[in-house]
Amino acid sequence: MDIPDTAERLIVCSILLNNVHYICGIGFIACGSESFIGNKTESLHIIDICHYPTDAIWLVEDALGVRSMKYGSSPWLFGDPKYIRCWEGLSLRQGPRSLRIIRDALKFRHLGWLHQSNPTFEETILVRNEHPSRSGQRFLKEELYVQQSPA
Repeated sequence: MDIPDTAERLIVCSILLNNVHYICGIGFIACGSESFIGNKTESLHIIDICHYPTDAIWLVEDALGVRSMKYGSSPWLFGDPKYIRCWEGLSLRQGPRSLRIIRDALKFRHLGWLHQSNPTFEETILVRNEHPSRSGQRFLKEELYVQQSPA
């Protein structure tokens, strides 16, 4: 899904499965027109992304799909990872403003920036000096991510 350069607002919808929110639709409003992919529901958040320019999308995922997200420094939509207690991930944009979405019949299984090449370290949940299986049950902080260009 391409994000228009003139995008003003982000729309994110969720569904409730077993009392758990999962993201099921995402769209953008630009110059009075709307582009949307997925399912529209009454459980939605609309944020003004003009205030949150970003190359980063934060995600909270479990084995069934995407539970919550935030676009740059926007607030978390559908729950803060401190309370959801699932995997927290980060997708960094390296090319065009396009999203890669993997979905099933009900919800999004994966959401991130589209890359023309193979995924790089920014697309993984690696932690410095930690084995991923041991760090998976803790909350990951931004400073723990492997940097794209380490100093």
